[in-house]
Amino acid sequence: MRRTATALDEARRWRALPAEDLLWESFGEDAVVYNRRSGETHFLNCTAAETLRILQDRAATLAEVVAEIGGRFGLEPQAGLAEQVGRAIEEFERAGLICWSAP
Repeated sequence: MRRTATALDEARRWRALPAEDLLWESFGEDAVVYNRRSGETHFLNCTAAETLRILQDRAATLAEVVAEIGGRFGLEPQAGLAEQVGRAIEEFERAGLICWSAP
């Protein structure tokens, strides 16, 4: 059984592909990311784009990403945001945009 973001322990950290492998184009709050390794293009909403940007800057847990996004946008921690970030992480993992990072 494949483990996904929602099934992982809270200490699990992810990291995005290196910056040279991802080409970004922003459209307001949304973005398009081209993965040079796979040749695939990904359309990201605001939450997904911020999640991937954070994981390009550093390895982080789901809780750390949620806290950073909340801080950037002045949002209270909420289950809805954690679910959105968790879904984005799951999609990024399936798409090969992120991988687990050693502690």
